[in-house]
Amino acid sequence: MALYYGETWRPELTAFDIVVLEPAYGHDPQRLRAPGMEPFAYVSVGELPDHHPGAAQAPAGCLSSVRNPHWGARIWNHAEAACRGFWIEQVFAPLWQRGWRGFFLDTLDSYRLDPQLDPTRQQAALAELIRAIRQRAPQARLMLNRGFELLPQVADAVELVAAESLLHRFDAARGAYSPTSEADQQWLLQQLRQAQQRYGKPVVVIDYVAPAERAQAREVAKRIEQLGFIPYVTDGLLQGVGVGRVESLPRTLLILLDRQRHPDLQTTPMLRWIDMPAQYLGYRTEVVSLQGPFPQEPLSGHVAGIIVWGEGPAPDPAGLHAFLRRARAEGLPILVLNEWTLDPRVLDPALRTVRIAAQTPLQHERLGAETRPPARLPGPATGLAGPDLRRWAWAGTGALVGAAPWGGFALQPALVDFVPGFKQVRWLPDPFALLTEALRLPPMPAPDVTTESGRRLLTIHIDGDGFVNRGEWPERPLAGEVLRRFIERHPWPHSMSLIEAELSPQGPYPDTAEEAQRIARRLFELPWVEAATHTFSHPYRWQLLEQSARNGDDVTELNYNLAITGYQFNMRREVEGSVSFIRGLLPSGKDVRLLFWSGDCNPSADQIVHVRRAGLLNLNGGDTIKSQQCPSLTCVAPIGVVKDGQLQVYAPLANENLYTNLWTGPFWGYQRVIETLEMTERPRRLKPASIYYHTYSASKPASLQALEKVYAWARAQPLHPQPVSAYVRKVEDFFEHVAVARLADGRWLLKGRGDLRTVRLPPGSRPDWARSAGVAGYADHPSGTYVHLASLPAELALREAAGTDDPPYLISANAAIDQHEAVAAQRWRWRLQGHVPVEAEWRVPDGCRLIPATSATVTASAGHRVRVTSPHATVTLDIDCTPR
Repeated sequence: MALYYGETWRPELTAFDIVVLEPAYGHDPQRLRAPGMEPFAYVSVGELPDHHPGAAQAPAGCLSSVRNPHWGARIWNHAEAACRGFWIEQVFAPLWQRGWRGFFLDTLDSYRLDPQLDPTRQQAALAELIRAIRQRAPQARLMLNRGFELLPQVADAVELVAAESLLHRFDAARGAYSPTSEADQQWLLQQLRQAQQRYGKPVVVIDYVAPAERAQAREVAKRIEQLGFIPYVTDGLLQGVGVGRVESLPRTLLILLDRQRHPDLQTTPMLRWIDMPAQYLGYRTEVVSLQGPFPQEPLSGHVAGIIVWGEGPAPDPAGLHAFLRRARAEGLPILVLNEWTLDPRVLDPALRTVRIAAQTPLQHERLGAETRPPARLPGPATGLAGPDLRRWAWAGTGALVGAAPWGGFALQPALVDFVPGFKQVRWLPDPFALLTEALRLPPMPAPDVTTESGRRLLTIHIDGDGFVNRGEWPERPLAGEVLRRFIERHPWPHSMSLIEAELSPQGPYPDTAEEAQRIARRLFELPWVEAATHTFSHPYRWQLLEQSARNGDDVTELNYNLAITGYQFNMRREVEGSVSFIRGLLPSGKDVRLLFWSGDCNPSADQIVHVRRAGLLNLNGGDTIKSQQCPSLTCVAPIGVVKDGQLQVYAPLANENLYTNLWTGPFWGYQRVIETLEMTERPRRLKPASIYYHTYSASKPASLQALEKVYAWARAQPLHPQPVSAYVRKVEDFFEHVAVARLADGRWLLKGRGDLRTVRLPPGSRPDWARSAGVAGYADHPSGTYVHLASLPAELALREAAGTDDPPYLISANAAIDQHEAVAAQRWRWRLQGHVPVEAEWRVPDGCRLIPATSATVTASAGHRVRVTSPHATVTLDIDCTPR
């Protein structure tokens, strides 16, 4: 269990079974809920703050004139039935309507602060209130914070009991931490034992330790568990991710950069360069402005390290230095990139900087990841000197790249090389090794969005542009019709979007509207095509349109979107309006699931929020185009970007526009995406296989032939086709839900929403089947070992080599694992659910039989491998290892 009263959700919290949150911050329990994790709402029963909507409407006599001296909230008098009824309708009911199903009931003894309130009446009233909650919502899960005197009357309505400050306390008035007294410990122990033994309730103990004392927090949690209670040890304001029966591995890297120089995160090159390798390693990033304000909450529970991008003088050096000192006090490593702009003593009193003159010979041990380092520095640079530096490269007496006990650094001109004459960049150090070593990132099962069931994913999505273009054939068909015929011949999952204005009689092309809509209806009748919107007017400049609409400007002549007579940009019209139009073209049972960003694919955080609240997934942007022409890792985009807390999911790879010089030719250019597909597969699998194009690619013979070649390449690969919506949900899971934690016995606990079900281990790693749960198999690749999780939560133990006693396991499949369970001793049942005829391979030990329940062809080969193929997209089979 965890309690977290911070404003920003931390995915590391998913590791816990119950997470108590402050609902006033707008957390969405339905979005956060995950298998094995239930969000609970913090509810103050005995007090009400002035800012609560019900405070101004409370009936006379319900709110006392007395306030809690620490928090300022007024005491609530529950003695009158009208006050209890009002509290249920104005405090509890709105939370239930928002989707909260668990409730942490606090301040149950605050009535003691008001001498005018009769304790006996208040206790009876609170018991009546809790029973009324149970009657109003029988499914509600209730937890009491103390309230021991209520247990005799409400034990049957309560699931858990919690208490604070058994061993360590926090004094809010002084902001100080201290051990509790022996007398207080003994009294509270007696109450907790009674709750356990007499009433049979699990007991949670919440203790408080300073954020910088992480080791002490672990020790206190261990002592609480030894006493027989569920521990949670955190900071006094419950703003950080604490330690309980599990401790989540931090998966967040903070990137500090100058937001005045780089106000648009999507076009900030260094984020692209850093984010991708960080995400490959299993980490997500959050940006903090060097202008401040700097985070005030504890960091060590969810932040794995801090990256400072130096670029000119620091805008707020005092604030930056104070923040980094606090981060170092919490044990966090610091990585400084580009320029050294810090006071060296912030990181190490013995560290000093050294100015290196121009033309100094450059010595290096480990540079040259993507390009040859220069023999001499091309200009003046700043290097570091000091004890305990593990140098990667140096010139004279100053190191330019290296690691140290406090973290590491990589400074220009030994960080990246700008290729003359091209808008391209090459890494000098290996970015994966740099992040791992400088930030001391521990080995962990890395959540991976590229793979499922051991195979690289294949996604296909189409932006609707050019649906009404005339094809360059004698009969002059609409491009939409040519595309429909093409997709009909390729029954893989496709995600097809439309621009409403192109198909609407009110748009710029009324003469073809009826024909285009008829084609769209036939296209969506194909069972392997899911629907998306590409908006109403196809905005080219999302943020500029938003600003112009806010200012009331007329943008008709500015080419910010399709010119539509009388139309002024409106988000509701672009999103909900276009979705309504497309729904009218869909067969029964289908709906619009996604919005594909158009134009610059650079929406604001508010625009992303609008799309999410409309119930849609969002995708596009990024432009991964790694190829022989652009062979660097810097040409591989991250999987998404977080803008002011809102996630924009990037398209896995770029579309044909970037291979055809913005659709000016050569129109066969998209066949070069095969280079990108192959170069993002080896030596590391950096991206899913992705085919992404516009409808106008069906308007020219050359571009259609390029598509045929790309589809033929995909058909020859061992891929796992999925709708793009499934990929987007995996990326959401990566950013918002997935938690990786170490259990006390050394196993890994893996939790998440369940969309992302693959973790990657170092090459040669193997599951220890006897100590793992929810693990269905693994596949080897140069990137590492891809482990398939059949269900979440999962528990993963490792061993160095495969064993002769390994049970049957799935090696790879082009379908998702829908069922994997033991149905009898030594007999397992599998169900694979895919989108194309199933191909799968198992390892089946000697003495075991594979028994398909679905029509399938079974072929055995060397190494205990058994291959199964079926004409169906769903396959059920048993593997029976019962001795015969």
